[in-house]
Amino acid sequence: MQSKTLWFGHGRPATNAMVRLSYRWEDQARRAPASSLLLGAGAMLPIVAGALAVLVSAGWASWLIHVVIIWAAAVLCFLGGVRRGLSFRQFGGATVGEVAASLSVFACGFGAIAAPQAAASLAVLILGYVSVAVLDSAAARRGEAPRYFAYFRPLQMLLPTLSLFFLLTRAGAHHSANPPAPQSDTLWSEPIAQVGTRRRDEGPSLRDLR
Repeated sequence: MQSKTLWFGHGRPATNAMVRLSYRWEDQARRAPASSLLLGAGAMLPIVAGALAVLVSAGWASWLIHVVIIWAAAVLCFLGGVRRGLSFRQFGGATVGEVAASLSVFACGFGAIAAPQAAASLAVLILGYVSVAVLDSAAARRGEAPRYFAYFRPLQMLLPTLSLFFLLTRAGAHHSANPPAPQSDTLWSEPIAQVGTRRRDEGPSLRDLR
């Protein structure tokens, strides 16, 4: 019985040593389907729109940056799930590298939400989106992801990454322009009521000792 040979990457046949996907048109297509273009680009539009909104209305910058962080982190966690879901269709199950790639992308999304400052969140998101572009493109060339991911993922991540980098510069500038108020230990930093209470607790004054 003649077996069908699957071809991946740059014209390389799939072998038993390679991780193979089920034979489907979408996996073998060189061009991204219309649904992938629509949904893939649509998920990135709020990030780009948020960056443009910060550029236009600086007064809402802090609020807009936090909204973009939440959306971008949610999308990044979803992309980590997509990476994991692709491995379920493979013969022999997922490899250690695929699981690690999926978890690293998911960790970047979760870490962006858990970060204490907006600048740290944006830096983690930039790392996550660049990782998706690199890892998914490499996975497509190895036959572990649909073929069109080789060029689609880098293009899909380009504008969001640039938008997040722009927001990172704005977040840093906003923090520098509004530093936290220094805590002073002088007498003038205490409320008047506390000053009076503290003086009474200190004992009699010099006038009382005369």
